[in-house]
Amino acid sequence: MATSLSVQADEFSLGAAALMTSNPYVGSKDQVFPVPVLGYEGEIGYFRGLTGGIYLWNDEVNTLSINAYYLPMYFKPADSDVNAMKRLDKRRSTLMAGVGYRYKNPFWDSFVLKCPVIRSITTTVSWVT
Repeated sequence: MATSLSVQADEFSLGAAALMTSNPYVGSKDQVFPVPVLGYEGEIGYFRGLTGGIYLWNDEVNTLSINAYYLPMYFKPADSDVNAMKRLDKRRSTLMAGVGYRYKNPFWDSFVLKCPVIRSITTTVSWVT
């Protein structure tokens, strides 16, 4: 769930949001993250919130890009109410990177095929959705 407020001018946008995620660990509380929502859409790349990329190929139908994603989720064992969970290692936020391909059907605007391939590029534990 996210709540946001934004202002837009030309190719840039600026805003603020609150990102809430339920914690997957037993005995831990849900997390709320304040997130700056910065946006840029250009011919060579983009930046949308916690995601950015550089276009290798970008036309009206096909887009191939190198992408990076920041995932702010984390887990502190000391914050858990369950003793078994307190023995786990910390899970830190992570940076993901990969390649993405998007196909926009020229006849059906609502049909978009996306094929991202991503991997953590940090040495910490990460979540993939």
